[in-house]
Amino acid sequence: MKRYLRWGAAAGAVLCGLVLIGALLVRFLLPLDRIRAMAVEGAAGRLGREVRVAGISAGLRGAELRGIEVSEAPDFKAGTAFRAERLVVGVRWLPLILKRNVLVDDILLSDWEADVVRAKAAAKEEPAQAGRTQGPDRAPGIGSLRLENGRVRYLDEASGLKAELAEVRLRAKGIRLDSPFPLSASASFVVRQGPRRHEGRFELEGRFDPASGDLKRMALDLDPLKLKLGGLSLEAEGRVADFVEPGVDLAVKTRSALGALGAVNPALAFVPMPALEGRLKLKKSADELRIEEARVKGQGLSLSVTGRVRKLSSPKPDPDLSASLTAELPELSSKLIKAFLASAPDLSLPPPKIDVKARWKNDVLTLSPARVALGPVELRADGRIAFPSGPARLALSVETNSFKAEELARLAPALAAYRPSGRARVAVRADGALPSPALEASVALSSFAVTLGSHSFSSVEGEVKASSGLVTARLRGGWNGADFQAEGSGKGFLPPKLPEPEVWLEGRLSRLDFAHLAPQGPSKDGGGGGGAAAAPPKTYRVSGKLLADALQGTNFEAGPSEASWDLRGVGDASRLTGFLKLRVGPGKFEDIKSLAEGKPMLRLALMPVLILQKVASLAKVPFLPSFDRVTFKEMTADYALQSGVMSIRESHMDSSAGFVTASGTADLGRNALALRLDTKLAEQGPLRLSGPVGFTVTGTPAEPVVKVDPVSLLKQPEVEKAVDNVRKAVEEGGKRLLENLLKR
Repeated sequence: MKRYLRWGAAAGAVLCGLVLIGALLVRFLLPLDRIRAMAVEGAAGRLGREVRVAGISAGLRGAELRGIEVSEAPDFKAGTAFRAERLVVGVRWLPLILKRNVLVDDILLSDWEADVVRAKAAAKEEPAQAGRTQGPDRAPGIGSLRLENGRVRYLDEASGLKAELAEVRLRAKGIRLDSPFPLSASASFVVRQGPRRHEGRFELEGRFDPASGDLKRMALDLDPLKLKLGGLSLEAEGRVADFVEPGVDLAVKTRSALGALGAVNPALAFVPMPALEGRLKLKKSADELRIEEARVKGQGLSLSVTGRVRKLSSPKPDPDLSASLTAELPELSSKLIKAFLASAPDLSLPPPKIDVKARWKNDVLTLSPARVALGPVELRADGRIAFPSGPARLALSVETNSFKAEELARLAPALAAYRPSGRARVAVRADGALPSPALEASVALSSFAVTLGSHSFSSVEGEVKASSGLVTARLRGGWNGADFQAEGSGKGFLPPKLPEPEVWLEGRLSRLDFAHLAPQGPSKDGGGGGGAAAAPPKTYRVSGKLLADALQGTNFEAGPSEASWDLRGVGDASRLTGFLKLRVGPGKFEDIKSLAEGKPMLRLALMPVLILQKVASLAKVPFLPSFDRVTFKEMTADYALQSGVMSIRESHMDSSAGFVTASGTADLGRNALALRLDTKLAEQGPLRLSGPVGFTVTGTPAEPVVKVDPVSLLKQPEVEKAVDNVRKAVEEGGKRLLENLLKR
């Protein structure tokens, strides 16, 4: 036992001696002043910046530098570009002891950070030169290199791009300039530009070949590179070769993940990202990047891009890229659609099939073509979208195939209430600068049917077009069980809008049923005193001509009829200006006021008849019939309107109750009448009047004030005959009386 203790004591003494000798060798072989000179003066000379070291120590592991700082160019007055808490440099002892040659064996840099700023007026970088760096063919290597817990901040003052790498780690072993060596690296990152923010992490395993400092032959093998961006996971394997004119050849793949697309648009976080595989092959030469192959495919998606980007170092690169995309996407729910169009209605789109061929050159995106199939509905887009220095400009055409109108109800469930059927084709062209390009659109209909409120359209053929604020239509088919042909236009409803939009309509109906004309409710006034003055009502110009083989309504029917009109200020009675003509064929009616109830234009056309019926109902004129039940041969009206005052140029009704004519004016804005009605009665009581009886009508249409024209009564043939008989009797009697007197 004592012998073992003696051996232990001896070994301890030897170890202490070796440690003491090692410490003396370190002090002798690694003098601190030499280390400082190498670290400070050497680095400052190579970097062209000031370098500071807070503390230096040396030990058996090598030299350790603490509190390292490197200034911005040229000195610390410009700021600090790099700082590190600790740098440990291990040396190879045998060359150091035998030859006094300092060879680095391993390097450890920990707790470091760097700031990189690209100024707005940054000098143009010179391209890297091909060839080998200075140094021996077979330079001594480094056993290991470790960078731990690093941070890098980057700012591009011109674009406002900010990026930060954190938790930076780099490890390499067996580092030699003349042979490849393995390395690994990882870091988390955050990239910001304006309101956009992206964050993720990368991990790299690979091998780097320094090629003895020959940049042309240098290469980095990725095996693999793993990248996470939000919920997106990407993995790449391949090679980056030639550090003068770099070439990239990578096999890439992504994993299926939910929420991955949130990195592109937060509103798409609920959309699953499909698993994809592909290849990326790039080549950079001088100031140009060639995309020899960039393709991905998987789960119904295939995308390929080729082309080149010139002028890489200029503020505005010049790309020339061609892309091809085919995809079969999942069903587009309303939630997904509203991620892009928040105000979009509820839609239920079937899984779309996409086939797009496009080219990007000279700031112009050319589609040639782009096809999208939504079930049986197919869309095709051709044209260009230019992105000059100002607003984007469109020269784009989009058209559909001829599709079943029932598909509209499937795409937009809210349209099911209109019960569309038949076939339709839609075409749209946009030309001009956003946000208000000139638009042209057309809708072709075939055997089309739809229900709009109380109106039912069937077997409709024709086309509706819209261009430069003008909407035109030429249609024929069935309307509420009657045949129709019509053409018309609307102007000023779409941009460029008019203060008074215009509507023109010409058509022919086999039957017009007034029961399908929805009554118009009473206009709403501003109500309430003390408030701001109500805005003037919106007005329109309405013109056209309508022919009907028959008219039908509640207690009303008539034969062939026609109406023509050209009116401004429709919507404000005090501003109505223009003309209205009406001719109604033979027919009959009972209580005609119920026919015109809630229909302003019809009430305007029939005003004299309505007034006559109102006058007859007052029962103040015993010999005037009621006009409640009337059979007529013809009704006509010819009105001229000026600023709300209607002048009756001609109006008559040839009926079983009498022949009625009207003249005078009606102030529609003030609701005041100044009319004259002349009635030649057909059926009379004991008092028979064969001549027209005149009436003056004042007051309002609701409460007319009627006065019989006495002159019209005196001019009645019966009255004139009676007066003539009296005159003759008086004359005869006077003559006899005179003769008798003379005889005496």
